[in-house]
Amino acid sequence: NKIWDWAGKIEESQANCQFQVSGPESIILGKNNFSCFKVMLQIQDAQTKGLQLIITRWYADKVGLVKEEDEVFQGDKKINVYYELEDYKVK
Repeated sequence: NKIWDWAGKIEESQANCQFQVSGPESIILGKNNFSCFKVMLQIQDAQTKGLQLIITRWYADKVGLVKEEDEVFQGDKKINVYYELEDYKVK
């Protein structure tokens, strides 16, 4: 695992970010089994501490992004968003 921190401006807000890369990890999507590197990004609004975003992405060699899970926290509310590769072709 590789972890690093970053603090700075995102648009007009100060943010604290942490990046983490791990893998390889096996991801099964439909009939496909991908060997992936997992990249996680956590973002916290540094001024209000009220908004937190966690983005987790899985990247497969020669394919690219195959899966993404996003979690948005604001106060007592949580929103989850999921993306998965349904099909691809190698040319």
